[in-house]
Amino acid sequence: MPFYQEIDPESKLKNIILDSANNGLHGYVSLANELGKTNIIQDAFDNLQNKLTELQNNNELTLDKVLSSLTESFFNESNILKLVGAIAKSDLVNHDKPKLIDALNTVLTNLFTQKSDVLANLATSFIYPPLRDLGVSRDSITEVLKQVIENPEFSK
Repeated sequence: MPFYQEIDPESKLKNIILDSANNGLHGYVSLANELGKTNIIQDAFDNLQNKLTELQNNNELTLDKVLSSLTESFFNESNILKLVGAIAKSDLVNHDKPKLIDALNTVLTNLFTQKSDVLANLATSFIYPPLRDLGVSRDSITEVLKQVIENPEFSK
């Protein structure tokens, strides 16, 4: 069974996002409209272009630096805050909150109970690099995170 079907077996969240009954008006269309108002995508591409130009001018253009620049340009604090704001303003969140809360609860509960290893590995990939020089092993970080994620109190 594909990953998403495992965490949203009844397609609750998928149906809210697609909002087929209204041609997506209260789902992805509303979200796309709100995202368009924020200029997140344009700002991210502008930032990426500036970073890549600077790398090229300094003869430092490598695949690793391109990937790093891509991540920094799209997933920076400003863009994340704008994204959260756009989601909060959209009909996706405001049209039928109880239904959305139920769907998110189902997806997150299933994610924490069925995919703790995936979450722990993902979190480790962010946490491990700065701790590597301290002698902390990647496996020990992953194991601690998995124990936290699997703790019933954590997913409440």
